[in-house]
Amino acid sequence: MKYVAYVMGIALCAPLLSSGVAIAQAQGSKVDLTNGTYYAIGDSISNDRYNDEQFAQVVVKAFPGLTLENLALGGSSAAYALNVEVPKIPSGNPACKLVTLETGGGDLIRQAVPISTVQSQFAQVYQAVRQRCPHATIVIATYINNAQQERVRADLDAYNQWLRGFASQNKLLLVDLAADRRFNDGPFPSTLMRNWAHPSTSGNQIVGQDFVDVLNAARAATPSP
Repeated sequence: MKYVAYVMGIALCAPLLSSGVAIAQAQGSKVDLTNGTYYAIGDSISNDRYNDEQFAQVVVKAFPGLTLENLALGGSSAAYALNVEVPKIPSGNPACKLVTLETGGGDLIRQAVPISTVQSQFAQVYQAVRQRCPHATIVIATYINNAQQERVRADLDAYNQWLRGFASQNKLLLVDLAADRRFNDGPFPSTLMRNWAHPSTSGNQIVGQDFVDVLNAARAATPSP
């Protein structure tokens, strides 16, 4: 398996990093991770109170010029991310250098709203983030899917496929956690998963490194000015 980076319209192939990861970066964009703020938006995948370390902490350690503001809340919905988390980012914030965005999976696990609503809300979250952080690198992620309920598994599979298309359409970096088979080894809990949906502290080390690998690959593929 390989990942592909699209930078300035050129597809650059390289060996697999730490997971099955497809990434895409906006044409002409520079990945600048120095002297700024990193905002994490999302649910318990980004901020799990049961873990000693979140994946965002792994990311910020790799890029010491960034200061982490983890706005994610465990159990939150895409609507919450839109209406509560994103507004905490100062509008037009020039210090905003990186945003990781994963939301909507909890809605589907709880079967709270239709998948079409979750997709629409995710798109609104992205647009709101882009408006507040016009020059930031935005990274989105798919959801690890070990669901036992057939409907939940099908909904998460469909949502993950939609997220891949959304990343491609909007030229975003994508961390395809659903393609990382290391998280699929049950029964659960396991070393890397504290339950079927949530990585453990050890799992978060891998998730964080997946984000770091994608960001470093994008930085390397971005032409110097």
